[in-house]
Amino acid sequence: MNRADGSGRARIFVETARSYLYEGPCLVGKLTSRTLPLRDLHGWGDPLAVRAEDQSPSILVNSVEDRGCVGLYLGQLWNLRNEIHFRSPIPLSNDHQILVWSDMYEGPRRVTRQEISSVSDGFIWKLPSLGTVAAMAVSYRGAWIGSYWETDPMVRALRQAPSSKLFALLRWLKLPVLNPSFRNLMHEAIAFAPAEFVSGWLGKEPLPYSLVHRQAEQGLDAVIRAFLWNYAEKNEAKTDRLVRAFSRPESQSQTQSEWNAFKSSVLHLGEVCPSLAYNLARHKLHGNRSWKCVRAVVATVLRQPEVVELRQLQGHLITDRRDCADLIGIMPEALEKNVNAFGGQLDNQATDYKQAEPDLRRLGERSRGRQFLTASLLLRLLERSRF
Repeated sequence: MNRADGSGRARIFVETARSYLYEGPCLVGKLTSRTLPLRDLHGWGDPLAVRAEDQSPSILVNSVEDRGCVGLYLGQLWNLRNEIHFRSPIPLSNDHQILVWSDMYEGPRRVTRQEISSVSDGFIWKLPSLGTVAAMAVSYRGAWIGSYWETDPMVRALRQAPSSKLFALLRWLKLPVLNPSFRNLMHEAIAFAPAEFVSGWLGKEPLPYSLVHRQAEQGLDAVIRAFLWNYAEKNEAKTDRLVRAFSRPESQSQTQSEWNAFKSSVLHLGEVCPSLAYNLARHKLHGNRSWKCVRAVVATVLRQPEVVELRQLQGHLITDRRDCADLIGIMPEALEKNVNAFGGQLDNQATDYKQAEPDLRRLGERSRGRQFLTASLLLRLLERSRF
């Protein structure tokens, strides 16, 4: 399914009342008789599914993707036609370019207005011969507005040594990295270079070839959670590199104390992915000062004063557990068991985590759920490491 840059709407019919629409683990909303705005979807390759109460999800679409304005690309068809067909007419201007990659580790060829012929009132752009095309994109002032790609060249690129530049390009091209064609290879590449993935994906480094990311793209953090949800790095130096890839400018301030920077990093990581906050805190928990810092983080996440004692935080967590269990339709006791399995998984212990994972990932796509999971995992750490 082509999200098409959020343009258009879709109507979904279901037989079961009180059904909810999910894009992967992300709740889109309750299904009603109204049409669904495609702008509500992310388009990174997750399936679109309907989940009714107490029932398994039903897959509607195997992969929600986003090819933007590109409806069809005819590449050197019968040596006669080399055209882009758009979903709606686009008036050609000097600010438009076609970028063509024959290899994702080489620079793209740029096709400018002078080489493009617009016909059919802007619905079709005729192009010169492009040779081998691994990926092709339409840009406006360096920003992506539509793309086309071949699967095999993308697979080959992911099998080579991954870099922040490659991950940034995959984001810019809106490659559906969560669909079955790319998901496992992306996971392997990210496991090899997690810091490069984060810095490239979040745009911490400038894009090559004078390209620019569009502002407020949806689902960027959801992609990070998809691949780093179970992150548990034993090497502290690698963990520190990953934390720096996430760092906000204020956390790098020279005037910020070491412990304030640590608390800020744990809080920020918890907002993105609870396992990342847990992994950092586990590496840095070496004494009473760091223990108090982690307790202060838990208190902040649970919306309590930083000096609240551990016993009181545990009481507040029980209330949050009940509320979060309601969010995903399970019993609080089941959620507690699932969180314990999650912690055991991150500690490399034998657990029944695989059964718990789908519910935890759905909860992790809610801001309230991430707060609860972060607090739960950190409290587990504090209880084991009293100083």
